[in-house]
Amino acid sequence: MLKIEKPHAAFNRLLNELLPHAEKVAPRQPSGVTEGLQIKNDPEFFKLFLLDKGSANLCRLEDGLIISTVFSPYVIGLSFYPGAGVYYSIELGAYSSLYQISRTRAQYLIHKLDLQKEYISAVSYKMSLLYLRDGRVLKYKSEDIVKNMLIHLMELPEDFRKNTSVLKFIEQRTTLSRSSIQRILLNLKDENRVDIINSRLVDIRNLFRSE
Repeated sequence: MLKIEKPHAAFNRLLNELLPHAEKVAPRQPSGVTEGLQIKNDPEFFKLFLLDKGSANLCRLEDGLIISTVFSPYVIGLSFYPGAGVYYSIELGAYSSLYQISRTRAQYLIHKLDLQKEYISAVSYKMSLLYLRDGRVLKYKSEDIVKNMLIHLMELPEDFRKNTSVLKFIEQRTTLSRSSIQRILLNLKDENRVDIINSRLVDIRNLFRSE
C-alpha cells in the first residue's frame, strides 16, 4: 500500500519561523500533563497550532472519531479559512508541546518570510493523508478496513505503537463494532497473519494475500 513521505524539512522550517511569534498552549508548566488534553479552534478567530513535540489526534466533533494522528513537527489548521467552519478538535498525546498563532498573523509571516513553498508542501501532505485515510476506511468489507488499519498502525512510530492497544486504535478510527474488530483480529491471528502481544501490534504478514 502507498506510503506518503512526510516533508520534514518544510514542517521544520515553518515551525522554526513561526514559533517565535506563537503563544504556548500546552503544557502550561514544564511538568504539565498533556495526554488527553482537548483543544478546540475558534470558528470566528481561526488559529494555527504548531506541534513542537509529541503527537496529537484530530477528532471529529460530531462523534469523537479520530480522523488522523499527527506527529511533531506538524502544523494544524493550515487549511482553515473564513466561513469553512470547524469540524475537529485536537487531543494531545503524552509529552507533547503545542503552540498557537492567529491565522492572519501566520499568513503575514508566511508571505514576509517567503514560506509559500513550505506551506504548499504541508497542505499537500495533509490532503494526501486524508485521501489515503478514505481509501483505508471506505471499504465494503469490515475485514479490509481492519487490515488497512493494521497496515496504518505499523507505519506509525514504534514508540507510539508500543503504547497503543490495537483494538482501541481501530475502534477509535472506524465505525466498526468492538466485537467485529475482535473477531477479525482473532481470525488473522489464527491464520498467522498478525502478531499481537499484550494488545500491542508487533508484526503483520501478507494481510491481503489470495485465499
